[in-house]
Amino acid sequence: SMATLSSFVFGISGTSYPFDGFLDSYGLWTREITDAEVATLYNSGSGNPVNEIDTTGLRIWYNFEQSATPITNQAIP
Repeated sequence: SMATLSSFVFGISGTSYPFDGFLDSYGLWTREITDAEVATLYNSGSGNPVNEIDTTGLRIWYNFEQSATPITNQAIP
């Protein structure tokens, strides 16, 4: 089973936040996804939904364009 995280922050380094950008979605697999799967998801910067690749091992998928508050883990059936 996966441990519960109390806090997860992108782009933090010590006390500074060097990440200067946007996240459209975030996924976490228990397997290494292939270069081809990464290319399919990235889609030259246009993005594709996670169901465009094999979702075996997908444990977390957050689409930050959700209207629900708080956002939900869409990888959980």
